[in-house]
Amino acid sequence: MNGVYVSMYYNLKKFTIMKKIKFIFLSLVFIFMSCSNNDDNTNDDNTSGEVVQSLATRAYLNSVMGSAGTLSISSGSSANLSFTTVFPIEVTYSNGTIIAINSMEGLKEAVYNETSALHISNIVFPFSVTNSDNDVVIINNEDEFESLLFSIDSITTIDEFFDSITCFEFIFPLSVIDSDGQTITISDSESLQNMLSSISENGYWMDFVYPFQIEYGGEVVAIQDVWEFYSYIDCNPDGWYCTFDYNPTCVETPDGVLQFDNPCWAIQAGYSESDFVSCE
Repeated sequence: MNGVYVSMYYNLKKFTIMKKIKFIFLSLVFIFMSCSNNDDNTNDDNTSGEVVQSLATRAYLNSVMGSAGTLSISSGSSANLSFTTVFPIEVTYSNGTIIAINSMEGLKEAVYNETSALHISNIVFPFSVTNSDNDVVIINNEDEFESLLFSIDSITTIDEFFDSITCFEFIFPLSVIDSDGQTITISDSESLQNMLSSISENGYWMDFVYPFQIEYGGEVVAIQDVWEFYSYIDCNPDGWYCTFDYNPTCVETPDGVLQFDNPCWAIQAGYSESDFVSCE
């Protein structure tokens, strides 16, 4: 093992340790806030106390992190979502705690520190975005959020992921929820493809009935919620491990040179050190 890979190994190990420390600290903070703010954060519309899992929120956060640490040299801006989120926003975590996020950097840090036990379940409605015409648009509910995201090419919806999934296979049967809110049982891959084709043609989002099972790395894994599903879609079930330290790293692509905030983000995006080029 040469010096470069030894350095990478210890840096990634350090990232993992730092992430665990952050998770323990955040868990204690969230427990305290949940106890002290329980009355203020109660949602009258959700009498069961169950935290709502938002597919639109996860698709948005996945796109945010998919471009995390990435800067296009030609444009000088991050990946274009055609809208800008107006901060602060509030997010609900999987344990029911509601936290205010004050900036995009803060949102990326929050997603970076997510784990299967503690992760963002939804963005609290209403919140606002600024569109490409600089108009402020208020997003009042999940349907409006899904409509916004569905109109953006750079947002990858669940049906669009299936053409590129290489990390796992579905175990059938499984159930999905269609555009009418009806539960449909999918018995095989052909039935799933037919469902996905219908989604693409009619412009709506599909979600799964959780839990369901996949085969990953030769083992059967139960997917408990949308966070876990997106983690496996990204071939990254252990969560994000890159920091936001600024150490410009550039790679050559067919579409031009991409600049990442540091080598870890470049490797996370699927590039290797042999792809690195000068940023000058």
